[in-house]
Amino acid sequence: MPAGAASSRLLSARFASLLAFAGLAATCAPRTPTYRPLVDEPAADAGPVCSCELRSWVVAGRGRHMLLDIDCPPPFERLTGVVEFANTAFREDFDWTVDSLGTPRVARMTPGVRVRPIFPGATERVEAKFDISAETAECLQRDRVFELGYFLLGPNSNSAMRAVCDSCGVNIPEHILISGGPLGDFPGVERLPGGEIREDLWQGVGWTRDAP
Repeated sequence: MPAGAASSRLLSARFASLLAFAGLAATCAPRTPTYRPLVDEPAADAGPVCSCELRSWVVAGRGRHMLLDIDCPPPFERLTGVVEFANTAFREDFDWTVDSLGTPRVARMTPGVRVRPIFPGATERVEAKFDISAETAECLQRDRVFELGYFLLGPNSNSAMRAVCDSCGVNIPEHILISGGPLGDFPGVERLPGGEIREDLWQGVGWTRDAP
């Protein structure tokens, strides 16, 4: 594809993503969360303990975006890195415009690439610290795409973060869980991002690489 066309497609994707941020009127109706109870401690499997911090920064107003910063010792350094969520329009390996959903889906941000604040000067705040096993770190680091479209107040990155932490056995603090909703510090944490789409089906929702 010519460089100009690729650049234009990426710009269109970013613009559409911003429209998704602003498309509050199109948000899905609230759904009752059906999360399993979160475990109190990480699974006691073999292997070294990794450190993990749950952090957040302000997107707009008082609403915050969550991320996980994981640090693992040898021989599991490959599990070290940031885990955060956005949508398929933020990823260069997805073309959301060919997705029949018609809007970018909630997805993990490209591994190794960070989501950057819209406004300069945003600082990260540590919400919680955990010791986790290498197995739990592997679970958290897995790439994911979800069924539902992304909207500013949810389903959004916070919805995905809660769902993934839940499924991997990491306990999100109570002060975050009670701060969802349009006026809360963590909008979307009370919503569901939908089920995870199997990797062998990603090409059908816009993945531009060869099938896994």
